[in-house]
Amino acid sequence: MPYTRKPVNAYSDGIRNIAAAMSRHQVNRLAVVSSSATGPHHHADGGFPLNRVLQPLITATIGKTTYRDMRRMEELARSSDLEWTIMRPSGLFDTPGGTRYELHQDQAPGILTSRADLAASLLEQATDARFVRKAVAVTTSDGAPTLFQMLRREAFTTH
Repeated sequence: MPYTRKPVNAYSDGIRNIAAAMSRHQVNRLAVVSSSATGPHHHADGGFPLNRVLQPLITATIGKTTYRDMRRMEELARSSDLEWTIMRPSGLFDTPGGTRYELHQDQAPGILTSRADLAASLLEQATDARFVRKAVAVTTSDGAPTLFQMLRREAFTTH
């Protein structure tokens, strides 16, 4: 979802609808995608520019309404009776397929996550109970671009 200054409710409305449908159909396992920027932690590999400048600037300005709604979604998942896991990827980038990724509870050691790795980690949660009722950072271990390469790619790619 692109950043906007307008109110964002897609995440919180979505979780309300999904939780209601899961209850009706007696399904208990839920994995939701949030963001590493919703939690008050630092990226081990991010250094001063990411942890003290870029991420706080984005979450307080252009991403404010998006991250506010993601936090509401997380609160709604936590307050439910569901067997939830909150997946928190870092900066997303594309790869042709899955690579090696890491899952860490309540921390984000890496600064980037491939979309393929995020998808694989979501599928893994369907049968993995290690992270039930926990928030988990998903970071790509192999083949991730540097933060500079990522920013350059985003700045010069038309979407």
